[in-house]
Amino acid sequence: MPCAQRSTAAGILVVACALSAFASPAARAASFNLPQDVTAITAIEMKASGETNVDKLAPYFAPDAIVADYTAPGWYEGQSQIHDAYVPQLAAVKSVKFHMDEMNIASDGKLACAAMLIHFNATMKDNASVSLSVRQLDAFKKIDGKWHLIQQHVSVPVDEKTGAAIMNGPLTARGKMKWEPGAFAGSAQAPDVGKADIRKWLEGNIVPTKLDDAIQTYGPSDDLIVFDVGSLGEHRGLGELRSYLGPLLEGVHDIQYKIPAFAAEADGVLGMQISKLDLKINMKDGKTQYMSFRQSDCLRRVGDKWYSFLEMGSFPVDAKTGKAVMANPGAFQ
Repeated sequence: MPCAQRSTAAGILVVACALSAFASPAARAASFNLPQDVTAITAIEMKASGETNVDKLAPYFAPDAIVADYTAPGWYEGQSQIHDAYVPQLAAVKSVKFHMDEMNIASDGKLACAAMLIHFNATMKDNASVSLSVRQLDAFKKIDGKWHLIQQHVSVPVDEKTGAAIMNGPLTARGKMKWEPGAFAGSAQAPDVGKADIRKWLEGNIVPTKLDDAIQTYGPSDDLIVFDVGSLGEHRGLGELRSYLGPLLEGVHDIQYKIPAFAAEADGVLGMQISKLDLKINMKDGKTQYMSFRQSDCLRRVGDKWYSFLEMGSFPVDAKTGKAVMANPGAFQ
């Protein structure tokens, strides 16, 4: 029913019109990846990737943004912490060149995600040359008409046998994702409800020990990308994800977890979360494994469920040793 027909009372009219913002699935699908949003987000990513002035970089982030960086400790909350963390990194850089090997963007006009592979060639102020290839998963929110980063996760893959960081790839790019428009056509939720549901989704994503249960938290269509902790490439589609997760879950009896850090944003159609996770993995042979890592997801709501369609898991890297910080057994003592 049109807003004007609901009530002539100003207060009720405002409420009714506000409720109408929770648009129909058809309207939501029509707002997916509008050219102006894709162009604006692409411009931010290109400018931010080549920026060496921290005072120019920091304003791209929202005041309460969270960054999971590839070097330990690698977790920064708020624009001030992010600024201070990047000061020593950028102060050592004389110049940098980069190429964006891959960028896939999904936006509904209010929130957006960008999954990227980026290669950097930097010249340091001591004239040393540094080459670095990273995976990056960013989350954006439109605030006062402008896009701002609210979550950023930058990582390098790690050789899980040796613990050594793989700093210079090569990371295999696979080009533009062909999105399924109907997968971004869900009806909206209130933001607080969406955030709570995403927390439930994360807890349900951590604990499955059966492959079919784990797969049900992704998708539900085949247009998805997962950057795992160790692979140089990415897993695209449910089939590749099955092939990756299957061997990992073999022999697992149960998984205990703690979530020392978590943040989420949601508008009901799109959502995103970034978290630190501690796992205690009890194996069927009686052994116990510990793992601590960062996970970020971009999610879409299809029907009444949230599904991850962009995901990254990573370990922070000790810059002095080049080794990943992979576990925190003390979390369960």
